[in-house]
Amino acid sequence: MITITPSTGAVKFDFDGNQYYLNDGSISYPLNSLSLVIDDSDIVSFKNQAGDIVLGCHLDELGKSKAEMEALYESSFVGGAGVTPEDVEEMIDEAVSGKQDISGMTAYTLTSTTDSLSGTVTGHTSDQTIHVTAADKTNWDAKVDQEQLDSRLGGCSIVALTQAQYDALATKDSHTLYIITA
Repeated sequence: MITITPSTGAVKFDFDGNQYYLNDGSISYPLNSLSLVIDDSDIVSFKNQAGDIVLGCHLDELGKSKAEMEALYESSFVGGAGVTPEDVEEMIDEAVSGKQDISGMTAYTLTSTTDSLSGTVTGHTSDQTIHVTAADKTNWDAKVDQEQLDSRLGGCSIVALTQAQYDALATKDSHTLYIITA
């Protein structure tokens, strides 16, 4: 037989003549640390926060019906240090208070970044989310004529190629910025 006894901040399981683990003993768990699952065959499973079953037994071993066990769980296993929906809303409001409103921004993913410059450019692929306004995106998408591009790059051109392709180049142009890709 397994007896469940609620106490301040915890729930205690007492085992008396149990044929399995803790056949004559007790164990306590803090409030809000166990979830309850009752399957169609009336097997009760208590799981910890990692999802591991810490106790499994038939409802008969608890001397309870399914409805009684659910009521006991709601009244004794949860609460105390629990958080209400109103508490969550207040925490969210406090966390975003004074923060910039980014609801009008769109997220874009940058899939290539540059790590370092040392004679050649080495890069790696990563995912980073960048938030921009619609106006920023329009500006980025606007076409830049070749003269503006040349003046911004100081007359240099950009070529993306693999490390093997770069190594195979017989002559490297000093006015070309080589980007090594995967």
